[in-house]
Amino acid sequence: MLKIRYIGSILIVLLGVHYFYQKSDELKQLMNLTLFQISAAFTAIILYNLITGVKYKIIFSAFKIKLSIKEWFGLTQVMLFFNLIFFYIGTVTNAHYLKKHYRLSYSKFIVAMTAQKLADLFAVALICLPFSLIFFIIFEINLYGILLFCFVPTILILLFFSKSIQTRGLESRFFKKLLEIIELWNEYKQNKSAIITVILLALIAIPIFGLRYYIAFNILNNPISFFECIILSLAVSIASFVNIVPGNIGIREMVVGFSAYYMDHNFEYGVIATTLDRILAAISAGVLAFIFFHVLHMKGYPRQSA
Repeated sequence: MLKIRYIGSILIVLLGVHYFYQKSDELKQLMNLTLFQISAAFTAIILYNLITGVKYKIIFSAFKIKLSIKEWFGLTQVMLFFNLIFFYIGTVTNAHYLKKHYRLSYSKFIVAMTAQKLADLFAVALICLPFSLIFFIIFEINLYGILLFCFVPTILILLFFSKSIQTRGLESRFFKKLLEIIELWNEYKQNKSAIITVILLALIAIPIFGLRYYIAFNILNNPISFFECIILSLAVSIASFVNIVPGNIGIREMVVGFSAYYMDHNFEYGVIATTLDRILAAISAGVLAFIFFHVLHMKGYPRQSA
């Protein structure tokens, strides 16, 4: 399965190279980027990464782990960059780091990362709900979207804030691992303040992500409203929950391209704007990951974790 994913990634990259070769005229605009434009794009990317880092710090605070600034920011950069290259190698590297330095079990790491994913999903569904209501009223789009974005937050509220899940009847050896995860989840969700804070940060991260697209589109002299960019960020966030290839390369570009097209913008500029944002984000993550990989003395962790 992993080989198929990497083969798919290679094919997507080759198709991307062919596509951009055909769009050389549009790409020429990237040769004329000003220092101000590049600085604005990097500022939005760093701001988004800072929010991601703070979320990372808080999700582990529920297990009484206090990460320093260089850890919560550095570890997220290492994870982001490594995951762009290999499937989950950055995540595994972080898990090993936290186990070595804080004695955090892999099971607790999985629970905390799952909590972050669920918080992100909750934030996306919560923002999508009023959008779906607007689309239903103005464009008469069917009611299924509203029902879906009502159902998802309701389930997640029950999962996060309901009483502890009962484990009676799960004492057999077959359910031993499941029982451990449930008990860890019951322990984790006792820290309601951490969960609420992560959800609030996830809500803030969505418009910041939209700001990245707003800057990218304007750099290409293809103005787009900030409201539309928030819709693009929601579409990309939803697509990111299905990780088919490393970094969802090609997937994000197609999602933004088609979304831009349906909002009466140019498909090609949607793809190019996303590629520009991806390149700048990869450069930022690559430089910072290299620095913090050595600052945190993480050399050899990927090999040990394999």
